[in-house]
Amino acid sequence: MRFILPDIGLMVHMLLLFLASTDSKLESTGFSSRFAIAQTINEKPEISYNLGTCWTVESPEVAYIYKF
Repeated sequence: MRFILPDIGLMVHMLLLFLASTDSKLESTGFSSRFAIAQTINEKPEISYNLGTCWTVESPEVAYIYKF
């Protein structure tokens, strides 16, 4: 069963306007979330990948993120 179910972690980051100082005030909020996934293939080999989304101050559109 260990080889079937992956280890999954969730990472969430938020950029909030009211927490910024007056010197570095942002124009809008930012948000990103990622699932960090690691799955064991055999006794030793393991594959890891990240899947997520990101909204930033520079671009109001959603960016989809993946990394192997």
